[in-house]
Amino acid sequence: MTIDELPDTGTWCEVETIVDAICKRHGITKEQLMSASRTDRNAWARFLAFYVIHATTNETFSSIGRYFRKDHGTVLNGVRQVEKRMQVNPEYRVKVNVWVSFFCKTLHETL
Repeated sequence: MTIDELPDTGTWCEVETIVDAICKRHGITKEQLMSASRTDRNAWARFLAFYVIHATTNETFSSIGRYFRKDHGTVLNGVRQVEKRMQVNPEYRVKVNVWVSFFCKTLHETL
């Protein structure tokens, strides 16, 4: 099931879980994560959310973009920024892989 197929009364629980965890870890609010702010703290947390959601769910760039009120190209750019940073920063790569592994395991155990 994708975000677009959820009933109107439902919630995007997988996406919400990821968003809430990233906000908590980065010390920002959901509003800051969803905003147009380009500060490093907000932008990199948002990029990480894009990457983790894309890597751990069946969501498309377009559906992730709709959730964040962003264009699909913005989501694609954020995912690419994370991938580039992972290539040059081994510590960051490990941190991102921990996020992905955690959510893959947690989200798919509930299915």
